Amino acid sequence: MKKEKCKYCGGPLIFRLRPDTVHYGEMVCIKCGRHNYWVSAPREENTRRRTSKFSLEQVAKFHGMDKPRCFFCLRTKDQLGEHETLTIDHIIELQLGGKDSLENLQILCTACHKLKNWSRLYLNWHFNGKEVNMVNEGGSKQNERRKS
Repeated sequence: MKKEKCKYCGGPLIFRLRPDTVHYGEMVCIKCGRHNYWVSAPREENTRRRTSKFSLEQVAKFHGMDKPRCFFCLRTKDQLGEHETLTIDHIIELQLGGKDSLENLQILCTACHKLKNWSRLYLNWHFNGKEVNMVNEGGSKQNERRKS
């Protein structure tokens, strides 16, 4: 196996998990400490973990749409780019007590889904400071970061 080298200084790279970002991990130089590239989560080829029992068509119909379209940019599947698709998104995340119900689902294109996740992670975790315990609508405590 060929060892990868840093694109900045030529030093060796190591993998670092990044649960604080929308990315699975990153390759970082041991020598200079600089980020070289993001690493996707390992998974079987052509598989995607389903997080909802509902289809795009069911979510669209529930929200009064004639066909599935992104709730943010309003594009339909035929208006998306070559590597984009429509996805089902939980408005209140399952890990925060959200339900897998039609009322809690929206359709997002991959670009808007990335934007939503980036906004949530970057703005909440990087701008808000220290961690505090929060209580969500379901009454369970959630660790979040918030400015004092």
